[in-house]
Amino acid sequence: MRKNKSYKLNRNFYEFTVKNDMLNHVNTLHGGELVKHFDNAAGMTAMDFAENRVVTASIKEVNFLQKILLNEIVTINTEIFKVGRSSINVYAEAFLNFKNEQSVLKAAESLLIFIGVDDNLDSTEVPNLIFDSQADKKRSEKLKKKFGFKS
Repeated sequence: MRKNKSYKLNRNFYEFTVKNDMLNHVNTLHGGELVKHFDNAAGMTAMDFAENRVVTASIKEVNFLQKILLNEIVTINTEIFKVGRSSINVYAEAFLNFKNEQSVLKAAESLLIFIGVDDNLDSTEVPNLIFDSQADKKRSEKLKKKFGFKS
């Protein structure tokens, strides 16, 4: 029987500072660099949830909303919003943190899908996702709708 795990326990954040070697030819954060950080952050969240290894199955969507510049601090928030037998769907958002202004600005978002795997890299079951509140369940439903999943 599959284990149940709480939605609340499956949100994480990951932070990095944009360095010179992360910039593209127009001196903004290279899109591939941000995707790499999305994959790392979401992968850690999925691995914590699965309590086992996971591999990236798909990066379904990446939306770049704001430019990200040198020395800016980027925080990536991740949350699991849908789980299948072996799949884990993770929503990731990147925010710019402006310490002097004590404000944040959403810069990008992504949908990543991971598969739980065993030592032979064969797919394995992951826990069921449960919600602790109606608000959490609504958030999950909203994300499913946003990315075209059936409820």
